[in-house]
Order: sequence, then structure tokens, then C-alpha cells
Amino acid sequence: MEIVISSIVYSLERFNSDFAILTGYNASFLLSEKYGKYVGSIGGIDCYSFPSVDRMNDVTLEELYECKTGFRAPYIKDAVTKVYDGLVTESILDNCDDGKCMETLMSIKGVGSKVANCV
Repeated sequence: MEIVISSIVYSLERFNSDFAILTGYNASFLLSEKYGKYVGSIGGIDCYSFPSVDRMNDVTLEELYECKTGFRAPYIKDAVTKVYDGLVTESILDNCDDGKCMETLMSIKGVGSKVANCV
């Protein structure tokens, strides 16, 4: 799920990269900080794991917006729901041909061929 969500928010983060580099606050970082588990500190910077599907499933759309996800918040929520419900899983993707894999990934709102190819 982390790869799918990171790919969905990538262009947003690339657009805001100067701000994100200066502040460390991009969508992936904020999601991890707010909903992931603390894993330690490097050079005085706290580090967090990417949140689990179970944890992300409890996150509301409003909370996603608070993590600077912008118009991609509904896409992230849809991705989480599809993974949580078992409609998109690593097992499904591992056991199908490239065409079916692309079709499965593109069933997630906001995922087109570019993002599906990245995953």
C-alpha cells in the first residue's frame, strides 16, 4: 500500500519539493508521523514507519486533508479501502499477468497507467 499511496502523492510532493526539503513536511512524511509507529531517531530527526492498512482504514478524509494530500485525499482513501477489503492485494498482483495487474491497480480512483506502471 505504501508504494501505491506514495505514487499517488508523488507529483504533489515533487511540485512542493523545495518546501518539503526545507521543512520535511510532505504528505508521505505527515501520514507516517501522524499514523505510523515511531522507529527511532537519526541525527535528531524522529522517524516513523508508514502506517498499516488497518491503521489507515480508520483515517477520515478530513484527516487525510490535514496531511497536505490535497485533492488526492479521496484517491488515498479509495486505495486504502480496496486494500483493506482485499480487492487489491500483493497476492493478487503477484499472481496475474501484466494486463490484469494494470487493470487491478487502475481500479483505484486516481490511478492511471503512469502510476500503475510505477507500482
